[in-house]
Amino acid sequence: MIIIILLICIGVVAFAHYGFMGNHLVTQSDPIIGTWRSSVPTQNYMATMNFNNNGSCTLTSYSAQSSLSQSVSGYWKNVGNYQYNLTLYNPSTNQYGNGIIIYDPHQEVIYPQNSPESVYSRE
Repeated sequence: MIIIILLICIGVVAFAHYGFMGNHLVTQSDPIIGTWRSSVPTQNYMATMNFNNNGSCTLTSYSAQSSLSQSVSGYWKNVGNYQYNLTLYNPSTNQYGNGIIIYDPHQEVIYPQNSPESVYSRE
């Protein structure tokens, strides 16, 4: 009986520390969670990526030249080795886009795998 109670307690503590998104596990302390900002001053462009602990995310881009902003939302998944699969939905085009985001723990930055010059720093 004591073993069963102990296993239940361990399960409750584990569930409190981890959340589930789809069919994968998202830790509450994943390093990508939070808000990240990128800016290209020469092009008057800025973007913000927000990663939530439930696996959802939002990308908002701003252009000073056109005074417009656009937001797309989606979800992310930690696929290991500091890589994250990112799926975003653009409502204006009704299309989904996929990509890989790399987290560099030494520089504390993230960047798209196919565009390493687009660096995002933690806000």
